[in-house]
Amino acid sequence: MPDIDVFDPKAFFAQRIRELEQELIAKQAQCAIQQVNHQNLEQTLTTLQSLPEEQQKALQLEIVSLAEARNQTLRGLEALQGEIGAMGAKLSALKAAQALVAADQAITRPLE
Repeated sequence: MPDIDVFDPKAFFAQRIRELEQELIAKQAQCAIQQVNHQNLEQTLTTLQSLPEEQQKALQLEIVSLAEARNQTLRGLEALQGEIGAMGAKLSALKAAQALVAADQAITRPLE
């Protein structure tokens, strides 16, 4: 007799939901770090802009570099927020499908 596993839809959805929840937590942590980085870069640039013009000229390369880092951080933050939104929608869909499977199994196999 061949060794064939029986597909269990309840286990499938439970596993996918757990995996996606873990991924979502990791993305949310990355997003929080990016937000802090963006705020720190903004604050640093604001501080540098308060320097006299002569000193700003002396630090021009650093200011440009920090401004580009801020822009990259903002783009990364926006991308992460999009991913988090998509993951949230996917998680909702998986939970809805899990609930449908559970309801269907309750109807088709009430005695198990």
